[in-house]
Amino acid sequence: ELEDTWVTALSVLEKKFAAMELGACNLVMLASTPVYLLILALASGTISDRQTVAGLTACAAIYLAALKMTKSWGSKTYRWR
Repeated sequence: ELEDTWVTALSVLEKKFAAMELGACNLVMLASTPVYLLILALASGTISDRQTVAGLTACAAIYLAALKMTKSWGSKTYRWR
């Protein structure tokens, strides 16, 4: 009985941590929303090629500014050794 209780408790905790991890991933993915909205608008014919390029350029500028502000620009994020 005690073993079943531990297994149940661990499965509940595992689901909670998995949900937290997915939530963090989704927060990062929110930054890509303007990009795919622009692409979808272009595909549907709602906006022109020039408007799409202007929008994507603006997104890139905002993303680069965010990297600068968070001091992520040029910092090592992964090491081989």
